Amino acid sequence: MKFRVPLSCLQSKTTARDHWRDHHDVSKISKLQGRRAMISEWGDCQAGVQDVNTICMRLFDTWCESRNLTPLAYLMHCWPLPDSRTGTIRRLQESMKDLRRNHADKLDLYALSALGELARSLDELIDRAETSARHSFAT
Repeated sequence: MKFRVPLSCLQSKTTARDHWRDHHDVSKISKLQGRRAMISEWGDCQAGVQDVNTICMRLFDTWCESRNLTPLAYLMHCWPLPDSRTGTIRRLQESMKDLRRNHADKLDLYALSALGELARSLDELIDRAETSARHSFAT
């Protein structure tokens, strides 16, 4: 899912963020993702996805306010998450790794800390999915 902010929105700090929020309801996205998880793992998956969405929303707000377009473009390329499949989670993980590797000069200490927190949350989600897949093949 790609989201493009109209140029008129870049004139104001809050306009782009408000425009984006009008088109994406993160709470609805999280609810849809949770429904696709297995019943026994639904709570864990939902909590992990909610953590990821919370961190991404903080980064989104920060980068909108500072008009830091490069990191914002990386984030918007793969978030909000359309589902909670492992491939989708990996895409966000890889995109954020690429951002840190290629544009570290555009990131402040807060962003680097938030990206570290995001990486840990994404790793947990991927590990949980891989463990679940191994268990389902074993039974």
